[in-house]
Amino acid sequence: MSRKRTPEFREEAARVALSSNQPRKVVAADFGVSVGSLNRWVSQYREREGSSPNDDAQKELARLRREVRELREERAREADGTAHSKKGGSLLCEPKAVKFQFVHLQRENHSIAGLCRAMSVSESGFLLGVIVLPANANEKIWYCWPISSPSIMPITNPMGEAV
Repeated sequence: MSRKRTPEFREEAARVALSSNQPRKVVAADFGVSVGSLNRWVSQYREREGSSPNDDAQKELARLRREVRELREERAREADGTAHSKKGGSLLCEPKAVKFQFVHLQRENHSIAGLCRAMSVSESGFLLGVIVLPANANEKIWYCWPISSPSIMPITNPMGEAV
């Protein structure tokens, strides 16, 4: 024959089950009730309280998982060389000829291979697209043309002057 337990007894049993590090089976045996009854009381207690003690832990876990995902994505972008694509996005959307100009202008500060990789163009395409034509007897001017277009375009600096 089952005994009717008071609401205070049920609440105390549920509180102990939630706060202690003991298995529910042990807590149920300590209170002299079945595990099923204790689990039901714990569920009712959580519903009355409106939140579980694990809500804060669940929110923290979700935040940490989101942070780990963002850090992994950032590390992957850095490994691909696209970590700063937001800052140079407009340059990366330019035609190949403009990218080749940029590589040409920056070749003294950085390696051609690294620049071509950062600009998403091939190094061989850059080397095939750049020729030296003498403008007069005293100087040489570098020219670059898009591979898809037969027109030749002089390389200029940001001020628009021929380099």
